[in-house]
Amino acid sequence: MIDLKGFQDKLVKDVEKSLLISDKNKFVIKAPTGSGKTIMLLKIMEDMIDNFEEDLAFVWLTPGAGDLEEQSYNSMQNLLPNLDSYLLSDAISNGFEKESFYFINWEKIKGKNTNATKEDAEYANLYQRINEFHRNGNRFILIIDEEDKGDTEKAQDIIDKFNPKKIIRASATANKTSDCEFFEVNIDDAIESGLLTKKLYINYDVPENEDIGSEVDFLIKKAVEKQKECKKEYESLGLDINPLVVIQFPNNSNDYIDSVRERLKDYDYSIENGTVANWLTESHINTENIINNNSEVTFVLTKIAISTGWNCPRAKILIKLRENTTESSTIQAVGRIRRTAEGKHYNNEILDNSYIYTTDKKYVEAVKKGTPYVVERMNLHLKKEFKNIILVKEYKNNDFVGTEEVCEKIKKFFVDKYGLTKKYSENKEKLTNNNYNFSSKVEWSSIKGVLDKTTENVTSDDNLGTLKLRMTANTTANGFQMTDAVRELKPSTLLSEQEIRAILQNLFCHNGIEKYRILDLPNNDMLYAFTINNIELLKSDIDELKSNNPFELNLLNVLKVEKENNWSILENDNLAFSLDVENPIELKKNVYAGYDTRFISTNAKIRWLTEHEFEKYIENCKDVKWIYKNGDGGKEYFSIVYFDGFYNQREFYPDYILVLKDDSIMVVEAKGGEFGGENRNIDRTAKLKFSALKYYASKHNIKWAFVRYYENDGLRFNNTDWSEKMGKDTEWKPIEELFNTNKAKIIKPNIFNKKLAASIDIGRVGDILGKDE
Repeated sequence: MIDLKGFQDKLVKDVEKSLLISDKNKFVIKAPTGSGKTIMLLKIMEDMIDNFEEDLAFVWLTPGAGDLEEQSYNSMQNLLPNLDSYLLSDAISNGFEKESFYFINWEKIKGKNTNATKEDAEYANLYQRINEFHRNGNRFILIIDEEDKGDTEKAQDIIDKFNPKKIIRASATANKTSDCEFFEVNIDDAIESGLLTKKLYINYDVPENEDIGSEVDFLIKKAVEKQKECKKEYESLGLDINPLVVIQFPNNSNDYIDSVRERLKDYDYSIENGTVANWLTESHINTENIINNNSEVTFVLTKIAISTGWNCPRAKILIKLRENTTESSTIQAVGRIRRTAEGKHYNNEILDNSYIYTTDKKYVEAVKKGTPYVVERMNLHLKKEFKNIILVKEYKNNDFVGTEEVCEKIKKFFVDKYGLTKKYSENKEKLTNNNYNFSSKVEWSSIKGVLDKTTENVTSDDNLGTLKLRMTANTTANGFQMTDAVRELKPSTLLSEQEIRAILQNLFCHNGIEKYRILDLPNNDMLYAFTINNIELLKSDIDELKSNNPFELNLLNVLKVEKENNWSILENDNLAFSLDVENPIELKKNVYAGYDTRFISTNAKIRWLTEHEFEKYIENCKDVKWIYKNGDGGKEYFSIVYFDGFYNQREFYPDYILVLKDDSIMVVEAKGGEFGGENRNIDRTAKLKFSALKYYASKHNIKWAFVRYYENDGLRFNNTDWSEKMGKDTEWKPIEELFNTNKAKIIKPNIFNKKLAASIDIGRVGDILGKDE
């Protein structure tokens, strides 16, 4: 017997009615984590098994992480024991039976070589069992729970094999599309029913400017205190509930996990005594009874896997350890601590809310924004008339500039930009005046506030929106943060972490090589503090240096790229699209069949504004026959080579390839535009790429342009000389002129320093470092 809350009962009845009368095949349910999605789906299955004329079997498909199919199967066994429910192994062994329910994991059936789908002369596979069921005049209804997002093409192949009568798709992040019947649970209803906690406190009771000693110590200490406080409140109500603390780690963080385990032992929590559990892809320890309210497990250590397919209502507190990038899927872990242990509120301020402790400001910002847009992928096929388009693809070499050369370049850049001298004390003062921080403490800011009901309403707690934290720098305690900072500099320098550490030491520390030194920080603790505190400034300065190359065209004219090959457009490509676009419109000039406005959505960040507007413009431009959107990276996409400020070769992937009505080819790159006089182009290497495309177009006799969006009058193009400014009297002209024969002509680049070009060793660029134009 399934007992539903009022809002759940209404949604179930609405879905059931629509299933019977709607001629649509797809039904989408958007339900916040913790609102009882599984129970509602089970109720729909129970009610509908006898309401269709055909003989039916329900198949419940789940994502791979977290053994969700077994959890859903167990829920049905407990709630609806009189109905016949099975797992994948039962379906393969015995075939599908009508009026039965099957729970299957995507990961076990995707691809041709899985045990479930591979062909065997002696045994039937999944697809043969599906065909048997169809031949007997039966139909399927599919339940797609948190629909597979890793490979939509393969997922669709499986769905097609089932040829279902109806598809019910359920997710916390689902969006309405034109081809579905859409149903949504309001999060306020779930909160008011008692299923979800009222509020989410972020860094609750953490004082401003607290000296935290160590990040790990600080977070664990706060979580332990809050866990004990919550447990005491449950006990005061006569409840045997042990609140669970979830510790979420970045990926590739095994050393981090080991250090946290050791710190937990100081509070007498460990794997050995059963109070700590691992819920990791590679390791599940002490997880058997973790969902029980009185389980001894008090801390669970996890990465991203826990964001899907995990139901533990006693989870109360989340520790999110800091990392440089925030994946949207990790935000789902927040929903795992918003359930209430008994499905009700207690009129108790401590127990009726949930808690996050984190020093990761980026993570909190992502939590505040939520994940409102769902991005899927679809395999599209090239229209046959475009299979013979060929361009020359350039490949970079891997002969990167070495550490000594990089040290020289960075030192010269700092000396020139900040007017540094040989006196370290003067240099420190000048850098301080330019916002560099020389504190002996590692300093950063997080956020302190209250997430009130939905992720769109964040209110301040004690009027503190920003929480400033600090700790005395220490190479051991700050090791992970230093590693993160060093990794921030890798894309700019193309050097290893070890080489970057050596450069930082040479430039800033007293024990570095003297000829490169611009500061004399006294020890490695101070070097760690300086690097971590100033990583954004350091990265900005090094990016500025990387984007500066006064000899760009000279190098392109005299240096050889590693390799050139003929390139043609992929016959099949797996492209991202957004589910937030209602009534999508086909874009007929795209080279791929089925390409429509879902693939150029700006809401889901699939396209930026300039790209979005450019593709719309081309669709209605009579001078363009077709358009291809190039990939952002990878050997399968079109690339040309440019040189950065360190004289490393890099690959540049222009955004678009066009064929014009005269059958000429045009290559176009789209960049951020200008609004209210403010430059929105964030690519600091744009000028270098501009020069590279200019030279490539001349070399291969094709047309080209850079395109940007100008607030006052829309798209503008440039194919002469680079300019950041886009206003009147600049090189940026209205887009309409781009396809005028005269304006689109091939422009030969100038060689502006022939003497220097002649002196460059073709096989190596390092020799010219430090030379002036």
